[in-house]
Amino acid sequence: TSSYDHLVQSVGFQLHAILAIANNGHYSDCRAWAPLHKRWERDLCRLIERDVEGVVSVELPLQSLAAFHESTRSDPPAAPGERESKRPAWRPLPPGWPQRGARVNDASPPRDAAQGDSHGET
Repeated sequence: TSSYDHLVQSVGFQLHAILAIANNGHYSDCRAWAPLHKRWERDLCRLIERDVEGVVSVELPLQSLAAFHESTRSDPPAAPGERESKRPAWRPLPPGWPQRGARVNDASPPRDAAQGDSHGET
């Protein structure tokens, strides 16, 4: 079934994270999905078998994704004529992704200013 396709892609791209959905055997459609650059690689595992009990395992590329996040590389996809090896394995980071070394909330005042002046005023 394709009932989860848009939900999985929307959440996965927005969070730039690996997403796993486990459904029971009756309704089926269990999957692991990652925001990889190549569309055909994004479904890491998909199981569509109704009323079948079983166990499936899949290796998740967590180290690769974490390294990509650390590099904060958000280059646009390679041009159609560009060599495939130059393309990053992951999709670009979503807009507003925190840059390396930046504070989580740059709009908030510095800690000292938020607590008042430190010149003995109470």
